[in-house]
Amino acid sequence: MGRHTARKEMGGTMNTMHRSIALMGAAITIPLLLAGCAQGSAPSDELTLLETKLPAQLLRNDVASQIDASLVASTKDDEDHSIACLPEKEDPKGLLRSWQSIVTVQLVDGSAKDVDAIIDGVANALTEQGWKLASLGGSAVIHTRYLSNESSSTIELRAISTDEDAQYVESSELENASVVVDVHGPCVPTDGTDSDEVTSLEEEK
Repeated sequence: MGRHTARKEMGGTMNTMHRSIALMGAAITIPLLLAGCAQGSAPSDELTLLETKLPAQLLRNDVASQIDASLVASTKDDEDHSIACLPEKEDPKGLLRSWQSIVTVQLVDGSAKDVDAIIDGVANALTEQGWKLASLGGSAVIHTRYLSNESSSTIELRAISTDEDAQYVESSELENASVVVDVHGPCVPTDGTDSDEVTSLEEEK
């Protein structure tokens, strides 16, 4: 069978400050307290979208930094915004939202063949910090790793490539590859998709 045949996401100021500082500290040291918005996870009524944005970004950066720097050609922040946690039919105004932070790490030439092992290395390091690993099924050879912890935190690691039909080609055959780190913050109540709260946070870098 030829190669082409085989191819086919204080009740007042002091309490808010304390909660923000605590979240920032947790994310900087061991970012395991970030509650993720996995399918079916319970929303958090104690946090605001503002309080979840920075921890999600720090967690994303922490995970990406676990890839050996000698293997990294470039790093690009692909997405950094909030997304609705529920289908539009269930939550038409998008009131329940999660902060999503994504970074793409492009590997240096010659490292594409090791992309699966690189992803596994990062995933294994996270499991040593208490994360739970689930291997997602599917026909693609280049795999995705999905991690969560006891508070339903979620991290997705996936490999991408510009090679034709790359998802169906063994990594040993790839000419280039990148690792995508996709972090979701907790699902929290907001004033909706077009609210000042959401739009102002998404405009900030």
